[in-house]
Amino acid sequence: MAETVVHEPHQHRKHPTPRDYWVIAFILGVITAAEVALSYMDFLGFGGPVLLIIMAIAKFAIVALWFMHLRFDLAVYSRLFVVGIIGAISMFLVVLATFAAL
Repeated sequence: MAETVVHEPHQHRKHPTPRDYWVIAFILGVITAAEVALSYMDFLGFGGPVLLIIMAIAKFAIVALWFMHLRFDLAVYSRLFVVGIIGAISMFLVVLATFAAL
């Protein structure tokens, strides 16, 4: 007789504690402070906007995974958000390149 494999729809991870949320809030605050400081630095040239985009992606991922609880859902939901942010940034860069803003 063949064995049937039952796939659970959700990964069972330990949900975050209030301390975890405070740590995440601190990390988001540090990234935001770095973004604000970076926006005042003119000597970085093209590297400045690239770093700002990378930090924005990092903040998006942290908020989506922790505060929207995507860490605890199916991986397909996380992938949809990643595809969305990559698509949005790609569209932004194409528009900037079209108008020779880069």
